[in-house]
Amino acid sequence: MSNIFEGVVVAITSTKSFNGGFYKCDLVVTDPSDKYPQTIPFECVKDMCDKVQGMNLTAGDKVTVAYDLKGREHNGSYYASIKAWKVTPGATTQPDVCDEEVPY
Repeated sequence: MSNIFEGVVVAITSTKSFNGGFYKCDLVVTDPSDKYPQTIPFECVKDMCDKVQGMNLTAGDKVTVAYDLKGREHNGSYYASIKAWKVTPGATTQPDVCDEEVPY
């Protein structure tokens, strides 16, 4: 399942390392234009964590995040995660502007 979310960066958490060379960080994004804005932590794993950290994003920067919603069961408990697989800085849904005059 793949989805797109456009919003504004709230924070990028520091990298957390785990056994076996696994590491991750969270890109926290909100959409302030929503009537009831939600603060969404997108999980960035390994290479995506490196890419997000290297983008030098700061709070207030606009981003578009492509993500997968993942679910799993472990010992009778159920878990969900929101994994970012592409982050694009800036707004991407702005309409194209044509500077040429329209001939009539």
